[in-house]
Amino acid sequence: MTRSILAYTRFLKCLAASNNDPIAACEFHRRQYGAQGHALVMLQKAILGTDTLGDDAFNIAADALMEPVRAFDVMARIDAVSPLRAAPLRVRFLLETQEPTGEWVPEGALKNLTTAAFDKMTLDPAKACALAVITKELSMIVSPAADAAFQQSLVRAVTRTGSAACFAPASVANAPASLLTNAATVASTGDPKEDLSALVAAYPGDLERMVFVMSSSNALFLALGGADIGGVDNLGVRGGTLAGVPTIASADIDDSIVAAIDPARIAYGDGGVQISVSDQSSVTDADGVMHSLFQENLRGFLVERFLSWSAAPDAVACVTGVDWTGGGSTT
Repeated sequence: MTRSILAYTRFLKCLAASNNDPIAACEFHRRQYGAQGHALVMLQKAILGTDTLGDDAFNIAADALMEPVRAFDVMARIDAVSPLRAAPLRVRFLLETQEPTGEWVPEGALKNLTTAAFDKMTLDPAKACALAVITKELSMIVSPAADAAFQQSLVRAVTRTGSAACFAPASVANAPASLLTNAATVASTGDPKEDLSALVAAYPGDLERMVFVMSSSNALFLALGGADIGGVDNLGVRGGTLAGVPTIASADIDDSIVAAIDPARIAYGDGGVQISVSDQSSVTDADGVMHSLFQENLRGFLVERFLSWSAAPDAVACVTGVDWTGGGSTT
């Protein structure tokens, strides 16, 4: 764990142990971690009540905490192998929908206009929320293992919701529209080789920028030789390359779809993360049971991530009804 990540997790844990009182949190830090450290500096800045805590150390530490997210976040991994069109949230920008073309012309001849085309777009942020609940004892334990466990719970909380919504077979309520909404689609035949060939044929983007996106289960099936298909030597549960094409595989992608995307024609905005801490709230679990954090000796860490994305009309193709591991098509 880097020093910045450790500082941020300790910063949050000290606030949690002190009911969000930065003065008490400073005293808690001095008792538990000592009278020095980046976390203590951030807590002292928090006493001033400034949004940025008055120091670059806070922003660096927060960014360091989110760094592991990029190893699991589908869109961040796509951007790493073939850049997305980064876009600020709530700011109008241009998204290229047709690439410009060039031509040879003789001396003295007229030059024709290019065929480039752009759409004016604005990405309005959607909020993905996740609530990580841990015991008060864990939030107060002083050990690298406890800090690592706390960090990992936050990392997973802010990734799965966003990654699953990006390539959901049907758009998720309150999230940006799935990138598959207006995609060119082909129905699965149940044969991976035929499906992938049809996918490439339907793909409307630039082949040199193409990226495959699929579930970890489908990637593992191909990698283990479950299909009569070549070019899978560098493929695994997290992706790799398939026939030389960069491939992103994730457990957050639905098994029923395999997509081919042109990342340069997908606008993506990431407004960052906010984390709130409370032990005085009531929360409802997936079964609808309400829990009192105070009564059950728990602390809740609410993670809110602000995201948005949008694809040009010719940016995505996908195979639907995929059931390779089941031995047949679901269509």
